[in-house]
Amino acid sequence: MQKLKELRKSVNLKQQELAEILNLDASSISKYETGKAMPSPDILLKIANYFHVTTDYLLNNDMQLDKEQQNINDIPLSADEGALLLQEKLKGTSLVNEQGVITKEGAEIFATFLINNADMLKKFLNDKNNP
Repeated sequence: MQKLKELRKSVNLKQQELAEILNLDASSISKYETGKAMPSPDILLKIANYFHVTTDYLLNNDMQLDKEQQNINDIPLSADEGALLLQEKLKGTSLVNEQGVITKEGAEIFATFLINNADMLKKFLNDKNNP
């Protein structure tokens, strides 16, 4: 979550200081900032409330494509291949366990993401169905 690091630095807080404010370990803040872990929905909400931003704002930067990355429409994957690729990339995180099964936390985060990005998802589906 690149946005977390940017927000923390914008108010001149160290990871340890933010961790204390949020009642977390400094290692958790580090993992969130480096993308090694995702905060649970309740922690995500705590972070958003502290910085007076939305959870969508916190998550949105992580969902943006880098300039070097392909547009999703240009990736020649079937739905099954895409699901397997996503499953493999997320395996072992708090979203998907080592067996590749989505966790309860993962389901909550995916649901939150889909709700917060419903308009973008509708546009994507509409564009895909009406080339």
